[in-house]
Amino acid sequence: ASNGDKRDLPTGMGYKSCFMVVEGVSQKTVLDIFLQGKAKKYTYNDGLAIVGKADIQENTVLVSSVYKKQIYIIGDTVSQFFYDTERFLEKCKELPRVYVYMTHRVSETHGFALVENGELIRFFCYDEEDIRNIGKPLPEEIALEYQLPYDFEDVRNKEEYTMVDEEVIVELAIRQVGIDVKQYTYKDVKVGEMIV
Repeated sequence: ASNGDKRDLPTGMGYKSCFMVVEGVSQKTVLDIFLQGKAKKYTYNDGLAIVGKADIQENTVLVSSVYKKQIYIIGDTVSQFFYDTERFLEKCKELPRVYVYMTHRVSETHGFALVENGELIRFFCYDEEDIRNIGKPLPEEIALEYQLPYDFEDVRNKEEYTMVDEEVIVELAIRQVGIDVKQYTYKDVKVGEMIV
């Protein structure tokens, strides 16, 4: 949990995962936009297991039910947002707010983004080949005292810039979309192929 309060991320979100949080719409809307309605109903844990075993080429994702106006989408396919951003933004036009997160400690690939009505508000992606840092720091970044790098020269300047790892992304996600996970309803989810 973060800062002594009860907020955290639901099981399966956070470390070594890719997930989106869509705010302010129904599960049906999310399914229609990203899965085009082709999804099967599972228990939460069974859905997570299917996503965990899926090959990345299968584009399998779990879509949660609505909880406190949020829908969580988890699956490796979500990472494509950071590499095919324009196509994702087109799909997000009908969505008031979308947060996207990616952490992968093996390849040290980390990222987050905020999209409002299809417009990219904030985007950060760090991998072994490139750093893309677009938009002004968000209030949660400022509160966490993050100074995210713009290039690899900044990465070498450890005194001034935040060294990006999974913890940086997870802490930010907890501040932005964290919930009281003991109250979270791990109910039925839909699992299907994400169309991007």
